[in-house]
Amino acid sequence: VWWGESGVSWMPRALPSYHASPWWNDLMAVGVVAGSDRLQGIFFKKIGNGGNTSFWHDTWMGTQPLKEVFPRLFLISAQKDCCVLELGRWTLGHWEWDLRWKRNLFVWEEVLWDLLANLLTPFHLSESIDEWRYHYSNGRF
Repeated sequence: VWWGESGVSWMPRALPSYHASPWWNDLMAVGVVAGSDRLQGIFFKKIGNGGNTSFWHDTWMGTQPLKEVFPRLFLISAQKDCCVLELGRWTLGHWEWDLRWKRNLFVWEEVLWDLLANLLTPFHLSESIDEWRYHYSNGRF
């Protein structure tokens, strides 16, 4: 899967293809242009096991991808294209995050890491699959 640089699309960005139907190309074009995402705010990602959600590129915590909230940490991450599930492990029934960096963190970067770790601490993975939901009704399609 390839993610767009803008980070504002409601789903991973797919380039239009001459192999695809015109309908599919129109669907893929929704929200690709920065600031025009009509579906953002209607749909959200419900994380299950984290296996289908990009840790840095997808919007799964808050309202922006983590690469935009913590650009410096993204820059020095050794795991830029990993899914949520790949950035930790289960130990004695408890989820432990295991983010790796290209080098040792500077003191001011450790402060950023502490902020990110505090955001991640209350988050719990489950055995269910990740799924898109909408903010209306019970959220299920």
